[in-house]
Amino acid sequence: MLTLALWISCQGDIALIYSDKNQDSGQDQILMDDQVEDTDSETGVVSPEDPVDPSGVSGYFYLELQQLSCPPCFSESREINVDMGVFFHESISDSHFSGSLSDGECTTNDFLYRPSYNLINHTSSVSVSGAYYDFDLFGSQEFSSNQMYENQYERDSVYTVSTEYGSFDFLSIHGFDFIEPYTMLYVDPSYAFAAPISRGGQNFSWGPSGSNSMFEISLEVFSYDGSQFLGLVTCASQDSGYMNIPSSYLSQFPSGSLAAIILTRHKRDSSLYSPLNSYIETHMRWRVVGTGYIY
Repeated sequence: MLTLALWISCQGDIALIYSDKNQDSGQDQILMDDQVEDTDSETGVVSPEDPVDPSGVSGYFYLELQQLSCPPCFSESREINVDMGVFFHESISDSHFSGSLSDGECTTNDFLYRPSYNLINHTSSVSVSGAYYDFDLFGSQEFSSNQMYENQYERDSVYTVSTEYGSFDFLSIHGFDFIEPYTMLYVDPSYAFAAPISRGGQNFSWGPSGSNSMFEISLEVFSYDGSQFLGLVTCASQDSGYMNIPSSYLSQFPSGSLAAIILTRHKRDSSLYSPLNSYIETHMRWRVVGTGYIY
């Protein structure tokens, strides 16, 4: 959940900002004698004498770009942050995406599903490579980095994640050319929270659209002075370029409430990772956070 900071000013400019175009509870697998794999008990690396088909999930990788239209409104200093990370665990039959909203579903819960798993000390080094830039991730069991700049983010491109033992690939995603209502993107605190959000239901639109990604819109609602968190609603759909947040969710909030408006494009996928003879789930997120008010 975002933290809201209110700023009052007597002057300021109106501006618009746009994105640049250019979790172990799994069942143990029973192997026949002629399918037994030799596995390093610490790193999890599989060295099969007679290979078996890959199965299960043994890790999770994420790459997220978040853009705040009004950083001071949320007590932040940076407009754009790019974060990525990865961790490896014993193979599970569950998925890190099991709790994701389905097309047309809404929720008022601020709950992030995380499957049960046991982390492993799989590798001491992780790097991420695109066509033009390479990045090192840091950690031991969980690796992360925030060293990528927005102009280094290669949209809709194949990246390779490399460890001591092998590699897997993922495909990045793109951002937005426009978002409506555009007033949610005002950058100056003195003009922010200008986008009207109707208690009778609110439409949002964006472009480009039509990808095979999922889309979520969240409204985190605060009291008129920003001092109290009142609740949230999140709805999901295909990346169609249009979504309506129903009045059945918005009518609970009093008129004059302030809102953080969060639009997120998700791409959830998996990639075969041979050293663990299983799959790494990959999660791309491109998020824009704007401001508005309930009326």
